[in-house]
Amino acid sequence: MEKEIYPGVTLTVIPTKQFTTTQIIVSFTGVIPDANYLTTRSLLAYMLETSSQKWPTQKAVAQKLSQMYGASFGTTINRRGRTHSLSFVAGVVHDKYLQTDTDLVQEAVMFLKEMIFHPLVKEGAFDEDTFKLQKSNLATYMESVDEDPRLMALYGLRSHYFDDPSQKVPQFGTPATLKDVTNQDLYQAYRTMVTKDQVNIIVTGDVDPATITGLVATLPLGPRTKLDSTIQYDQPAQGSVRKVTVKQQLQQTKLNFMYHLPLDLNSNDFFCRYCIQCFIWGRSSIKIIYECSGKKQYGILC
Repeated sequence: MEKEIYPGVTLTVIPTKQFTTTQIIVSFTGVIPDANYLTTRSLLAYMLETSSQKWPTQKAVAQKLSQMYGASFGTTINRRGRTHSLSFVAGVVHDKYLQTDTDLVQEAVMFLKEMIFHPLVKEGAFDEDTFKLQKSNLATYMESVDEDPRLMALYGLRSHYFDDPSQKVPQFGTPATLKDVTNQDLYQAYRTMVTKDQVNIIVTGDVDPATITGLVATLPLGPRTKLDSTIQYDQPAQGSVRKVTVKQQLQQTKLNFMYHLPLDLNSNDFFCRYCIQCFIWGRSSIKIIYECSGKKQYGILC
């Protein structure tokens, strides 16, 4: 079932008895204006994952999840074309497997409501100590990329292939732009996200669509502008091959390629071309890749 709750707010419910858990995803998607946007949104994901007004510390959040019979919760970020999505993901076990009358799906929705719409904010800014801590944590992660040859090669490839500055950098931003993010900048980015971003809510599990619709209606969301087809990004094909070589003292060599493919997400032959791409780039489900990576134990990463 797919339903538009408001303009720009869509609910998709996928009832299934296949799993013992129910997963709820709330995604906020906005258009990327510049590379700084990526960094700010990444820090925002760190902030909103670890605290709220009701649970002001990471420990308090973990304790609440434990009380919900070991529920899971986290944030993810993803760049698609010219858009950036910040998603909140919660998972709870189905009530029928527990000896309790607690409605865990309802409790999970209320938990998400608290974490998303009631952050740890004081006088128009996030809690300063929490802001400094999470900014430091994100900086540490960014710096660790240089210690991972696989990631270093991947992000290095992006920076040399793309022309658009917002496509060149990793989807989590850069240490240089992180230094300039202020607490006030972050809070303003949060307000923009919850009031203007397109929202997609997906619920999967043994659930009743009508019940889920009623629960989602309690979230303080309203109409917002829908994203259109201009969100796709197409890097113009280059007339020559760009090559970059970096020498390091390593046990393995990492070789990355990036090709320009005439692949449009809305085209009728999208899936056909995608299958060809999977074969070329060696998805693990392709037999020849299984033979090389699985049996021969070649270090193939796809």
